Amino acid sequence: MEKMNCDIIKDLIPVYVDEVCSEATKICVEEHMKDCSECRRMLTLYKDNELTDTKLEQKSLDGLKKLKRRMKYQNVICCLLMGLLTVTGFCAFTNTVFLSQTAYLALFITFILMTLLIGMDYKDKKPPCMTEYATGAVSFLADVYITLMLFYFIRKVSNGVIPFGLDVTQCGPFMMWQFIIAFIIQFAFLIYHFICIVKKNKNCGWLLCLDITGISLAQQYASWLYHMDTPESFMIRFSRMAFLTIVIGLVGILASILISVPKKK
Repeated sequence: MEKMNCDIIKDLIPVYVDEVCSEATKICVEEHMKDCSECRRMLTLYKDNELTDTKLEQKSLDGLKKLKRRMKYQNVICCLLMGLLTVTGFCAFTNTVFLSQTAYLALFITFILMTLLIGMDYKDKKPPCMTEYATGAVSFLADVYITLMLFYFIRKVSNGVIPFGLDVTQCGPFMMWQFIIAFIIQFAFLIYHFICIVKKNKNCGWLLCLDITGISLAQQYASWLYHMDTPESFMIRFSRMAFLTIVIGLVGILASILISVPKKK
């Protein structure tokens, strides 16, 4: 009879812990617990292991707090990143401060690391939609365009030809505007992709790296154009730095894609 009582009490433990039983059942369970160590042990185990309504609510609150903390640090990093890009862009396009090649590379690597931090925590992220892929394609084409445009421009100038039918005094401003437009477009894409990550829970971290690569290229091209001495020396610098920037950008994109792969449980 005692065994039967224990079996019944064990069946009643879940409703007792969740407080959805009658007062008579509650009194019955509590009276039995006073004399039965085995059932008390089962009650303790159930309280520790089962997700009661209170625990589920607490778990939900903890998850919400974690999400808010993640969004907070992402917002801080993104604001810092955009502030640095704005300052470096202003310096490059107005020739306020000239940064060396080493300084540009160090800044670019810092920007890539910041974008990786922004795009981390990919759990249950949604894949990009056609709009995100389209903006990524435009960002990539903008990089190709300004790189080929600058290459063509320098080759023509080194051969003593003024490209695009422009006057000598118009060449510099014409090229500068190409870089400024590319910078603005990719800066806008950077903001859009950041919103997709934080607000829409999209896996767009690799797109941030693509945007940063294009922005950095536009800044460097503009800065170099201001300080071009001879077309030949410029071509050497342009080829080396463009190659390094693109390689670092590709590494950042690859790293972002790799950390977004779900871990096998």
